[in-house]
Amino acid sequence: MKESLKNRFRLFLASTQGVEVIDDLISFGTYKNKQRADYLFADRRIVIELKTFMTDPSPKVEKELNKHESRDDYPVSYSKVELQEILQHLPDGEKINKRIYRKVTRSVKNAIRSAEDQIRDTKEIFALNESVGLLVLLNEDISVLAPEIVVHKASELLSRKNKATETEVPIDFVWLIVESHVSELPENTYAFPSVLLKGSRADALGWFTEPFERLQKAWAKFNNAPLVQSSIEKITELSFRTLHK
Repeated sequence: MKESLKNRFRLFLASTQGVEVIDDLISFGTYKNKQRADYLFADRRIVIELKTFMTDPSPKVEKELNKHESRDDYPVSYSKVELQEILQHLPDGEKINKRIYRKVTRSVKNAIRSAEDQIRDTKEIFALNESVGLLVLLNEDISVLAPEIVVHKASELLSRKNKATETEVPIDFVWLIVESHVSELPENTYAFPSVLLKGSRADALGWFTEPFERLQKAWAKFNNAPLVQSSIEKITELSFRTLHK
């Protein structure tokens, strides 16, 4: 049986030169009031937190749509057509879509908010004020969390500031690794999406490119897969299809 994406990625990091497991560096019972990230990388210049999407929010979509099935202007059931095809037939479809978007992306929001605290506290514990925060998001089989949806929500959160302190979020980059969907390539081939999102400090962190590319190439090699790189800046320029029903 194939290892889960989460387990494979942990095995990958454990075997990667320059990666330190933070739990191995801190004695049990210390820093009880602090949260911690998962890994340090590249001479501790990069703090890595790993999050995996585990809960399928599809029932929330169905529950919302079920409220409208008895309406005369409701076209057909959710199972027969794509969500957007339903909503475009409803006069209040945009309002419904916003509610569904909030419910579907709550797990993205929770992952990022939690990672912010973990990366911030880790940088304080190890006195790594200049280090970069990298959040790795894994989606193995949650079909409703399409890459473009995760990217849109994550981008919203990366660009905001702390309202109380006016400070920027401690996550500088988000690396989204997807196995729930594939991106279609020429000649009837496909690839699992691997997307890097940049936070507000990214332009001043040019040095990050080299260690990240090294990490990304090593991940492809670990999976015995070629790395197909793209210069596309907007994820909406790519098309995806789900692998899981």
